[in-house]
Amino acid sequence: MNGKRSFKNFLRDTRGAAAAEFALLAPVLLFLMIGVADFGRYLHMKMQLDNLARNAAEYVRQGGDPDYLQQDVLLQAEFLGSDTESLQVTAEEFCECSDGVEAICSATSPCGGGYMRRFFAVELQQSFRSMLPYPGLPEEVILTGFSRMQTE
Repeated sequence: MNGKRSFKNFLRDTRGAAAAEFALLAPVLLFLMIGVADFGRYLHMKMQLDNLARNAAEYVRQGGDPDYLQQDVLLQAEFLGSDTESLQVTAEEFCECSDGVEAICSATSPCGGGYMRRFFAVELQQSFRSMLPYPGLPEEVILTGFSRMQTE
């Protein structure tokens, strides 16, 4: 009889219930918080790559030398820090006729009487590694920043 009474008392006792619930939910909440922080890092890096590509194209548009793009613009970016070796840069100049057909920039009149527009495009690629390995997602993602500006 005494054993039944103590078992009923044990079931009614709520001391420590909050600690047990916290112990069950804490890993899930921690995993979600780290995931939100990782996603914020991803978006921040993506926006910075887009802005850096835009700045590099604007540098050339304002008369900067495309050969010095790496040292004058890209290495000045603060967010790269020690990760400059993983940054891949593709920069090219190309021309289009007024109808949108690609043209050779060095030709005298490649558009047959129409006007020709010069463009400069910059594409930056950098790898992004997440803080934790997430199931179903790759550990490393290649982020791309792209900008295309008319120079003339």
